[in-house]
Amino acid sequence: MSNKEVILQKALEIFATEGYMGTGVQKIVDEAGVTKPTMYHYFGSKEGLLRSIYEIHFSKLLSNILELLPYNGDIIKTMEDLVTIYIKLATNEPLFFWLADHLRRSPRKGEAYKIVSTYYKSEHDAINELFVAITQYHTNLIGKEAFLVSAYLSLINGYIEASLSEDMTVQITKEEIHLLAKQFLYGIFSL
Repeated sequence: MSNKEVILQKALEIFATEGYMGTGVQKIVDEAGVTKPTMYHYFGSKEGLLRSIYEIHFSKLLSNILELLPYNGDIIKTMEDLVTIYIKLATNEPLFFWLADHLRRSPRKGEAYKIVSTYYKSEHDAINELFVAITQYHTNLIGKEAFLVSAYLSLINGYIEASLSEDMTVQITKEEIHLLAKQFLYGIFSL
């Protein structure tokens, strides 16, 4: 791995396990085995480092969500596919999932939230676009898209967080994916 990759990996590990705000640059460079000037050369600042982590990981998430468009009319399969996207993220990149889930709930005026809020907005917008497409088939949901996005993200992120073990692994079966999709759908069709 290059120095840049090592810095990214160590920063992700530290931010996810010790928190972003409480982590100093010195700890990151010590763990990565590089100097501060090396870290600043690649990322400019701790904030730039966090942005780089999000650029790498969030871009994959958004790309996967947008692949569900155009909507094909099969809401059960679409919801299972959407749930699967988040399960794969948590399974393949549990440290990033944990970091993102916690920074999503960080103080709105805090440094970390200001950095990552644009990523959450793009995630929200992508899922909202999917729900707008779904409402063309399920007109009883028109006008409720923003609520559906919030309800979906709360359900899936909460379930995954509860499923993460101490060693940051996720074991969620296909049956659980199906049940999560059904639980969400049951809720929205009762509106």
